[in-house]
Amino acid sequence: MTFLSFSTLVWIHIGQLIAFTVGVLMISPGGRAVLFWQMANMTAIAGMAELTLSVEDPNSNHTLIAGLINLLVMSLRAVAQSHGKLLGKQNRYGTFFVALGILAMLALFLLKDTGLRSLLISTSGALTTIGTCFYLVANRAWRGLPGQRQMLALYLVILVLLTIMIIRSYPFGTNTRFFGNTDVQIIGSTTLMVMTFFMQIFFSNIMLGRKARVQMLAERRSSRNKERARVLLGSRDTIERLANERLNLLKMMTHEVRQPLNNAQAALQAVLDEINTVDTNPQQARNAAQRVQLVLDEVILSLSNSIVAASIIEWKDKPSLVSVGANETLALAAMDCPSTETSRLSVKEPEDEIFVFSDPVLLRLALRNLLANALKYSPACSPVNIEIMLDEERYGVAFRVTNSVDDPRLLVGDLFARGKRGTDNAYDGFGLGLFMVNETARIHNGTLAFWQSRPDEVAFELFIPV
Repeated sequence: MTFLSFSTLVWIHIGQLIAFTVGVLMISPGGRAVLFWQMANMTAIAGMAELTLSVEDPNSNHTLIAGLINLLVMSLRAVAQSHGKLLGKQNRYGTFFVALGILAMLALFLLKDTGLRSLLISTSGALTTIGTCFYLVANRAWRGLPGQRQMLALYLVILVLLTIMIIRSYPFGTNTRFFGNTDVQIIGSTTLMVMTFFMQIFFSNIMLGRKARVQMLAERRSSRNKERARVLLGSRDTIERLANERLNLLKMMTHEVRQPLNNAQAALQAVLDEINTVDTNPQQARNAAQRVQLVLDEVILSLSNSIVAASIIEWKDKPSLVSVGANETLALAAMDCPSTETSRLSVKEPEDEIFVFSDPVLLRLALRNLLANALKYSPACSPVNIEIMLDEERYGVAFRVTNSVDDPRLLVGDLFARGKRGTDNAYDGFGLGLFMVNETARIHNGTLAFWQSRPDEVAFELFIPV
């Protein structure tokens, strides 16, 4: 004789379901796992009335309904312990066995009043339990938590008990009802309810472990952010020192180098304007002045490259980056080119301005070098095509310059190395142009590349992440 009646067990079970439902909500109020777990608990509480009626009248349909509700509860608990898509690769075995358990549940519903009722309920529960074990093992969010291992061990014990129930069920044994008021059935029901009690504890333990893990990760992120803030504050003096050095460099470029050459260029422009009134062979004089002007443009570009390249080599940190308009910067770089050559430039740019985080001086000088390189080493009067493209795959902006080439043999070796240059009759140069562009790409975490779409055509592309 047992000391507890089945109705007493039912009320004890309802009490612990309500208590753990409230407890889980207090521990972790959100998420798919909690939602399906609470749905399982509510369904189990609602099914207790049918279970009590089924014990009082074993031959009624209440027994069938109680068994179906119990299997539905197990299926909801199985889904609660999965992670990701149920039809995904990691959950395919779990979903397969849970689906088999549901099929056994449907067979119970179709057969209704049959002596195989205990066998079908036990088999469906065993298949669903196996599927739940696969879900648990594949759950990456719970991996490594103590509650996951405890829950897995508990399900293995439940699987053993259900296997015993299968062996004792008809036609292997004599049992035809899973639930009942006999001593053996009450002992079995008590065991399953005890298993459910520990299941609730282990699930709560998993939720606590998951919550602690999330808090730990949040604290780590907060600690890293504080460390970054400390480093930024500590480097403030270094940034100010670099800013002063760059300011002094710009002053030197303006007053010591650029200004005299700009004055000479302005004087030559005045000479060109006056030549228009000369009656004696003005074209010859104009051509001579234009050649001198081209030389001065090359000198200014080479001196700018030399000074900025020297500062790049000595930089310990990256320069300060600001939001710069790509279209506007390209337009300024094109204006820096000789006025006699600007008609060769064909620019294709997006209708709306694209902004990139960059050093405006470096980016403008890099684009100026790409344009100068294309104008210098392409046939006279041939077009130079420039295109600004928003690269969505690499999430950045690409400046592409395409032109014909006089001598494709110049496109060999490391074109981006310092000191690498082709032969130029107008001005020898120092081979810093493409080196400057490549260094600008490196500083901005971008790339510089070139390719030949045809033997007599080359394209250079400067990519800057946005």
